[in-house]
Amino acid sequence: MLRGNRVSDSMSIQVALPGRVLEFNVGDELIIDTGNILGEISNQPAKYALAATLADLASRKLEKLDDARIDSRDVYGAALKQYTFLSRVKDAFIHRKSVLLSLLGNPGNREVLRDYQRDISNLRALMD
Repeated sequence: MLRGNRVSDSMSIQVALPGRVLEFNVGDELIIDTGNILGEISNQPAKYALAATLADLASRKLEKLDDARIDSRDVYGAALKQYTFLSRVKDAFIHRKSVLLSLLGNPGNREVLRDYQRDISNLRALMD
């Protein structure tokens, strides 16, 4: 259902839906256009909703594997890795909202942006 792969220096998640595949590039979606903070704030709920839904689907998949008492470490390990990553993606969008609100009040706050960029880099490391 869900699978992630590294595409150059970006983070891409593909979700298999009935009849189509949805691709969600986490790296692109987490970027903040500091020249359009209001636009970024208005798009934040949809971005968060997608990340939260993906994390919830991964959580449900992990629960099903627990309930089925899957003995394969590979299957369970892959599902756990997927859940961990998607949970952190969800948390990154929560953090993004805080950064956006901070920048709305103080657009020149470069320290907030620097910390945010560091956090995104940490998330990219999980894709390796």
